[in-house]
Amino acid sequence: MMNRKLLLALAVLVGCEPIETPPVEPPPDPQQIAFASDRTGNREIFTMDSVGGHVLQLTTNPGIDSWPAWSPDGKKIAFSRQASPAAEPQVYVMNADGTGQTLLTQLTGADHPDWSPDGKKIAFTATEADFSTGIYVMNADGTGVQRIADAVANAAGPRWSPDGSRIVFLSYRGDVWRDLYVMNADGSAIQKLPRPETDQYNPLGYDWSPDGAKVVFTFSPYAASFELWTVDLAGGALTHLSPAGGSDSAPSWSADGRKIAFMSNRAGGYDIFTIDLASGALTNLTQNPAGDYFPAWKH
Repeated sequence: MMNRKLLLALAVLVGCEPIETPPVEPPPDPQQIAFASDRTGNREIFTMDSVGGHVLQLTTNPGIDSWPAWSPDGKKIAFSRQASPAAEPQVYVMNADGTGQTLLTQLTGADHPDWSPDGKKIAFTATEADFSTGIYVMNADGTGVQRIADAVANAAGPRWSPDGSRIVFLSYRGDVWRDLYVMNADGSAIQKLPRPETDQYNPLGYDWSPDGAKVVFTFSPYAASFELWTVDLAGGALTHLSPAGGSDSAPSWSADGRKIAFMSNRAGGYDIFTIDLASGALTNLTQNPAGDYFPAWKH
């Protein structure tokens, strides 16, 4: 293919106008991040690449769409939708381009969906008739709904381990703190995870490392601040990740294990940031005056 200099030379020789070749836009980054945003005046689901480009709005709905979760093959996204202020949230699924939005649950309330690694099931939080919460699992098409984790009160927010054998979740015990637990995927062998020693512990979001060895979570040492920590599941070692300067929450680990995406108000309003685990460098991906929330990295 002739390069630009050769085309210009030929244009001069034949006395015609130079042929302008438009710049070629690079293809979208395969490591996409789904997130919720208020940038259109209503909370909708968007996707972007891992450096904040190629932003695409997937939903346009008068209700509130939140907590996106990628299917393992990257072809679908589950999410929660509160259709109206008077309605309870329910779990929906759609194609990765926003088409085919389908209601999966019709319960008292359902949110925080997460796919099993084989793509066959979705775990989620359901609101019970007495307004407590429980962890449920259903087939990816919404059939076969069943409750697990009966032994823990007010269980919520399930996240499947990369190998599908375990689920991490939290439990609210009626005061300002919650505890994180790990159980087998069938609800057995429930164990509480180590946590920082504080009366204000309140995990707002968590995720598994790609190798299943650690869980990243947030906790609040102060009423208005959240920090990122990791816990090693083998030895219980705790590591503090967040630098000072913001309230960081809703972490999501990248597929290559090198970065964690999270939402933070350290730039003013809430934006989506990443932290490089090797260097500790922070990158603001969205830089939007509206709120951006709940990042979910495509695995």
